[in-house]
Amino acid sequence: MKLLNKYIYVALSLTAVLTGCKEDDVKDPGNPVMEYQGLPATVYFGDNLPFTVKASDSQVPLSTVKAELYIDGELVDTESVRTKVSGETYSGTVAVPYIPYASGTKGKLRLVLQNINFTTTETEVEFDVEYPDFPYLILRAEDKTEYRLNRISKNQYEATAEYPSDLRGIIVAPGYGDNGRELTFGFKGENIEQGGTSNIGFRSLVGGAFTISFNTLTYEFAPKGELKFDDQDFSMISGAIYGADLYFTKGQVIDPVGFPDFADWWVDADYFLVRPDGKLQFNAAEGNYRVTVDLDNKYFTVVKIDSYGELESLQADGSGTIWLMGTGVGKPDYTNYQIGWSPAKMVPFAPIGDKKFRLTFIAGKTLNATKFTLRIFDQPGWGATFKPERLKLNTDQLVIGVPGKEAHNIYLADGVTLEDGATYEMIVDLSAGNDAGILTFTKK
Repeated sequence: MKLLNKYIYVALSLTAVLTGCKEDDVKDPGNPVMEYQGLPATVYFGDNLPFTVKASDSQVPLSTVKAELYIDGELVDTESVRTKVSGETYSGTVAVPYIPYASGTKGKLRLVLQNINFTTTETEVEFDVEYPDFPYLILRAEDKTEYRLNRISKNQYEATAEYPSDLRGIIVAPGYGDNGRELTFGFKGENIEQGGTSNIGFRSLVGGAFTISFNTLTYEFAPKGELKFDDQDFSMISGAIYGADLYFTKGQVIDPVGFPDFADWWVDADYFLVRPDGKLQFNAAEGNYRVTVDLDNKYFTVVKIDSYGELESLQADGSGTIWLMGTGVGKPDYTNYQIGWSPAKMVPFAPIGDKKFRLTFIAGKTLNATKFTLRIFDQPGWGATFKPERLKLNTDQLVIGVPGKEAHNIYLADGVTLEDGATYEMIVDLSAGNDAGILTFTKK
């Protein structure tokens, strides 16, 4: 009986304890109240967007106010601020990201005030996000040298000077407006991003003064060290030597990208004419050609190639091209670039259609005005040549088949001197057959 009474007493005691716990679990939810002081007049990409609230709860201590920033419905930043004292004012900021190509962007700021019993109250406000109009940008180079880029138009910044030809650095934009923060732009992986830390490479291939540019909307920048004819890229062969295999049509107008204005370049008129607008016009027959650019010495050379990228030879049907070796001759000048008797230095005639081939010379520059020895070949290398039985000269200025000399060599006729600085055009006409050529040589 005593044992039974003991169990009853314990049971009654546990019931009283459990009943007491349930009564203690009933907590006052409280009543958090938040007074939000409003947005700035304009919100910009790259802002540290401020928020300020007066927070109070007359019944339960407060815990935090949390700010959530959404851009086009996506949560992009949060900030929590401790709210220790009821009735006080609390402030913080959330970071508005800088987004390229954005249009019609909508932002939303959501504020949540919470007390220690997890009761909350919320406020939401929506707004448009605009692009800052930076007054300038800074290009901060690897060596910490800073170059200022001036505002040219909305989002477009440029500066022209004699910069290092390979200038690497990041773009820095100053904080804009009352809430803007300094922004940096650099590569992250393969793309430029705001906040990217890898340097952007501004490369000029032409030397001297050049223009650096950056667009804060699209992240487009220049110069990139690109060489193009229209949208066809040149590839680096070595150092300042670039090349491309291209297809041209007769009279084609070409927009050279990354090239200078050619004022101090040597441009081979057999293949290209420089137009007043700075573009080039192709001056030979339609076909495949290899263009090689020498940026240091400011010239490019052109050779005829076939569809497989091989150097063209004269074909049985009169297509392809013919080649020249010799002394006292060279492009862009015979003093520094004499062809000589090296097959690697041979120059092709430019095919001009109707089985005709042209070489243009400037006396005293690309052809010695008083003495030279020329030899014309079927192919780029030693092999079949145009001997007197295959080539007749329709000119009094040149001779071939000179007794006591190589029969296939072409020379100035006795007593002839070319006019220094004058342009001469040599045309080989094979329309009557590959073994019935006629060569003309005329001053233009």
